[in-house]
Amino acid sequence: MPPHVFALDREALRYARIERSGAGYSLADWRREDLGAGLFQDGLLGGPLRDPRLFGEQLDRLLA
Repeated sequence: MPPHVFALDREALRYARIERSGAGYSLADWRREDLGAGLFQDGLLGGPLRDPRLFGEQLDRLLA
């Protein structure tokens, strides 16, 4: 299992840090950064970012 996990959808960017111990795995940290409406263009499988700079700022806040 990777120690860092990210999930992204239209509404939020999520991050989790998983730690392994003798008893198995545990959630060590998690964070969520809400994304503004319309950050992504529409499309059948999603779409490209409308504002990559704004997304970068949100990612920086999540990882700070």
